[in-house]
Amino acid sequence: MYTFQEVDAAYTPSFSLPFPQTKLYAHIQQTQGLTTKRFTISKDTAIIGYFQIIIYPLIANKTSIYIPYGPVLTETSEDLVSELSKFLKIIGQKERAVFIRTDFSGITPTLFPKQYKELPGFAYKTAFHQPRGEWLLDITPAADELLAQMHKKTRYNINKSLKQNLETTFFVGKNIEPWADTFVALNDQNTKDHGTTTHPKEYFKSFFTLASESSDNFIAITRKEGHVLAINIFIRTGNSVFCPFGASNDLGKKLGAYYHIKWSSIKYMKDHGVRIFNWGGVSVGMHDEYLQGVTKFKTGFGGEQQVHPPLHDIIILPLWYAVYMFRKFLKQ
Repeated sequence: MYTFQEVDAAYTPSFSLPFPQTKLYAHIQQTQGLTTKRFTISKDTAIIGYFQIIIYPLIANKTSIYIPYGPVLTETSEDLVSELSKFLKIIGQKERAVFIRTDFSGITPTLFPKQYKELPGFAYKTAFHQPRGEWLLDITPAADELLAQMHKKTRYNINKSLKQNLETTFFVGKNIEPWADTFVALNDQNTKDHGTTTHPKEYFKSFFTLASESSDNFIAITRKEGHVLAINIFIRTGNSVFCPFGASNDLGKKLGAYYHIKWSSIKYMKDHGVRIFNWGGVSVGMHDEYLQGVTKFKTGFGGEQQVHPPLHDIIILPLWYAVYMFRKFLKQ
């Protein structure tokens, strides 16, 4: 009834995909030495699902597989999820995987077969996991309507930033890449200030290089008297734009550069036909506590949250899986 088929890197399904299931995300993982593969799910002759896997090396020639914000399904049923789990086990065995970590969007928890194991809290603390929540803002209303629906403190901070003689400019396509080093420097400072973790600088440089290959993508840079205060990078897919990364320095925070850059970017997107602005990760539970600060900032602009289900593993090698999880527990 259901057919699963591996497809090449050029394939894109007709339905929309979250950013971690796009070709750009796959290319970035490949620059870090990881292997990616993608598959379609068909019912009769219609494609009803798609997923992209990222293969991570473990010890002793073993691997783990992650399907970030996927598999993406346009319909669900108990039979489909059961058949999918069987196919994923075949993939896992072929790739010498200890487990396959799934990150379903929009699936009813009661559909998960018993072979899907829900992760304990400590196992979420891994750099490559996608947040459980994202914040979406419909930017089709007029600018004054968008301002009216914001929290009063957000409106106040936007208006305050507009009085600071800040300038936000936009760079598209090939003009994105030259700003990679500046972004890395700002991001490193952010990381030190907040005591958080981040990607290696080569990851960001690869990201900027690959993002620059499409004229749909752009960056916003907020400056005062020529000094860079904040940078955001935006990835467009259809009528939606996703902001995966942003950074600012201490002076930018004092002057409200992040309010200036976001409000200027929203107006820019409106002028270019964007309908939905995806702010990225927000805190929706105990697994996203590290996002509480940025969540307060994002939600102040209005919008709604999209909550993703808990992570589930398909265990391929039980003994190796027990060892892996024990080490994760010790490292928490």
